[in-house]
Amino acid sequence: IDTADQARAVISAAKFAPVGSRGTNRFVRSACYGAKPGSEYFAQANETVVIIQAEGKKAVENLDEILDVPGLDVLFIGPYDLSSSLGHVGEVNHPEVIACIQGIIEKANAKGVKLGCFADTVEGAKKWRDMGIKFVGYTCDTYLFYQAAKADVDAFAKK
Repeated sequence: IDTADQARAVISAAKFAPVGSRGTNRFVRSACYGAKPGSEYFAQANETVVIIQAEGKKAVENLDEILDVPGLDVLFIGPYDLSSSLGHVGEVNHPEVIACIQGIIEKANAKGVKLGCFADTVEGAKKWRDMGIKFVGYTCDTYLFYQAAKADVDAFAKK
């Protein structure tokens, strides 16, 4: 997302009335396919954590307004897309990118919004954690599978 209006739209879509505008259907898996009483399910479902991803310069420019949107639980930073939007494609450790993320952390902390960030290495995950990120999205399943398969293939290929 890039604007507070987009953040409000996401939250509205994630929550049932009167908080949001999410379609009302209690015959879904999370409601035990209708076995859970509707009133219980709808109240419980409105407790859903809303995580929005802000990964560009425009979102950073609108950050104060985005962080003020009621119902936002976690702002997730996409460091690779952020690096691109700042003119440092793929350089998530570039000083300007790090300074931008530090600024996001400071603003979010001041407004009581938790932060998440993507990391593709253990070192990167530790760095974000040490900077104050509470939720780290670590790498992706296909890459972990690739690494494990490659290690096995490499081990098998050794004579």
